[in-house]
This record gives sequence, structure tokens and C-alpha cells, in this order.
Amino acid sequence: MAQPTATAAADDYQRLAAEQAIVVERLAADIGIPAGARVLDIACGTGHAALAAARRNAEVVGIDIDKPSIARARFRAEAEGLSGIDFQVGDARTLPYPDASFDVVLSTLGLVFFPDQEAAAKELARVTRPGGKIALTAYTTRSIPAQMFDLGHELQGAPIPAHPHYAWSNGPRAAALLHPYFRDVRVRHDRFETCFASAAAWTDHVAQWNPNMRKMLATRPAEFAAQWRARAQAIMEPHNRATDGTFLADMDYAIVTALRRP
Repeated sequence: MAQPTATAAADDYQRLAAEQAIVVERLAADIGIPAGARVLDIACGTGHAALAAARRNAEVVGIDIDKPSIARARFRAEAEGLSGIDFQVGDARTLPYPDASFDVVLSTLGLVFFPDQEAAAKELARVTRPGGKIALTAYTTRSIPAQMFDLGHELQGAPIPAHPHYAWSNGPRAAALLHPYFRDVRVRHDRFETCFASAAAWTDHVAQWNPNMRKMLATRPAEFAAQWRARAQAIMEPHNRATDGTFLADMDYAIVTALRRP
């Protein structure tokens, strides 16, 4: 079996995505992806959602702009005997597919990060066939990742965007974005567990593998990094449900589903 393209440790998104695998397995079952459905995974990363759909014998395409992530996704698919997935390197903001190409369009913690949310919703609608399903996931406003996002902006003295990525978890915001193209827009909240040896270990993990956090810390003095770590751990500790000295917390996220209008 061919090895995946060499990936610099700093860009190995799989380290962040691994714990989210349970999210996409639940998602694929909840929305009922049927065998033979043509499925698109937008901003697929290392392929979690695409693989989950392929295990249900769907016809799957995954697209992501990050070449190392696509290489790893192809390697994972081959390892599972799911080599029929068509993983492509490309810009998910301008999808290279004809109108109404897919029965189901997924994006798990991917499309919601696009800065122009209105344009993302429009492009999402363009490639979904009439009557087709979409399913997106986004962290909720008070989730740990959302609080970390706000913390980074606060410490840098930067304003939080008018519609940050977790705004998709808000029902009225999701409805405003999707209702021009979709019906039966629904937002449901769920959670998955994150487990680390300690809150400090979680902080180290984020500092090393989250590209935005890593870039922020690399361009600031040591005093800034120390302040960030202290504030980050203060955010996390109230979420800790472990009683044995480790770190066990819920990652709250939203599932946004809808049906394409005729």
C-alpha cells in the first residue's frame, strides 16, 4: 500500500480531526445516506465524512484545498478498501461541479469556517439537486473551541467577526443563510467527548496542531504565549468532568440539516 504524501507535522490536520470521527458516523446514520446516493464532502480534510458515506455504499466525492490532507484521505480510503472515493484537491468556495450534481452534501466543521457565509450557502445550494439533503456541523457559541476563538481575538486586540464560524449553530442565523435555497432548515445540538491527560495537555495539543493558534503564538513574545495558556486553561477547567486528575470534557456542536428547494 502506498504511503501518504509526507506531511509536515505542523500541518497534520488529522491530529485535530481524529476525535471528530464519531460525529460523522452519527451524522451519516441520522440523515440516512442511502446506498448509491451521490455524496459530496466539502472541505473534507482527511476524509472522515467521505469515509462514513462510502461505508454506506454511497458514491462519494471529497474536496479540500489542502494537498497533504487529501493525500492522507486517499491513504485512509485505500486502507479500508474504499478506494472508489474520488478525493480532489480544489477550492471548496468555487466548487468544480455542475449545478444539481449531488443528492447529499456534507461538511463537518469545514464550510462553516468560510468567511463569506452567504456565498458559501449559495455555492452549497448550487451543487445540491432539488430535493437533495445537506448536513453541516459547527461548534456552538459557548463550546470550548468557540471560547478559544474569542480568546485569541481578545488577546490580539482584534474584533470578533460579525458572523464567526459558530454563528451557524444559531437557528435564526442558519435559517437566514439557507432559507433562500432550502426548506425544513433544522438545527440540533449534540456533543462528543474530548479526553486528555490534563487541561495543560489539551492546551499543548491545540497550540501545536491548530494552525491558527500555532501561527498566533509563533508571532508573539513568550509573555503572550504564557498569558494565552493561562487564560485557555481557565476556560477549560470548568468544563472538566474527570475526577481522576485527567481532562474529560464535552465538545458541544450543532448539526444543521435542510432540503434543497425545487
